[in-house]
Amino acid sequence: MATITFTTKKDDVLTNATSVVLSDSTATYGIKRNDTGAMVVAAGTATSNPSTGTYTYAFTPPAEHVTYTAMLKVIANATTVYREVVFHIGASGVTQLIPSLVLQKYLVDTLSLFTYPADRTSWPLYVSSLPDGGSIEDNAASISDTVGIDEIKDHGGTVVQHHGLQVYVRSKTYTAGYIKATSVFDNLDGVTMERVTYDGTDYDVVSITRTSPVVVLGGTIDKQRRYEFSVNFTATIQIV
Repeated sequence: MATITFTTKKDDVLTNATSVVLSDSTATYGIKRNDTGAMVVAAGTATSNPSTGTYTYAFTPPAEHVTYTAMLKVIANATTVYREVVFHIGASGVTQLIPSLVLQKYLVDTLSLFTYPADRTSWPLYVSSLPDGGSIEDNAASISDTVGIDEIKDHGGTVVQHHGLQVYVRSKTYTAGYIKATSVFDNLDGVTMERVTYDGTDYDVVSITRTSPVVVLGGTIDKQRRYEFSVNFTATIQIV
């Protein structure tokens, strides 16, 4: 059984919203599997409200070792916003390393280059995909797991995995996006032996190496005339 917990606040005080249900902006799903895209919980599914400003939903995941995305539709003060929650279900007692989640925490908590999407402040950093819509910031970013490199370390056959990662930056102005992408480039390239605690588990970020410069993805290519950039890295991360 997995439980999602979500809180709503007004002026930093826990306050009930008008409504909190599981649904993305197109009413396609409430919770989906990220590996197959299959819907796990239907759009419009109600959450529980056990205490003021606290909402929960418990469900039985159909598979372990899978990352899921839950979308919460929150209505408050006649305004509707959508919040994304990305989480991983591992086997009981087994810790699963997901590099993008570890690096998201490092970029937000240690480097302060981004914020968490749930904070609803400037430059949110999403995981796996970057949503769009009226409630989503124009200046936003996502970090995704990409193809990495396996390297045989010694004659004993020890394999060191360099996980592939991409940071995608979207911005309303060219200057803001380029500066943000460059700050990611400058701060991550060459990182060595940084300790990150995520979801109660300690990880050592042994090294991060950039595999591309800041790439401008075609200028203003979406309907909102926003600019897009990407930076690619490999990271060696170990569970402590």
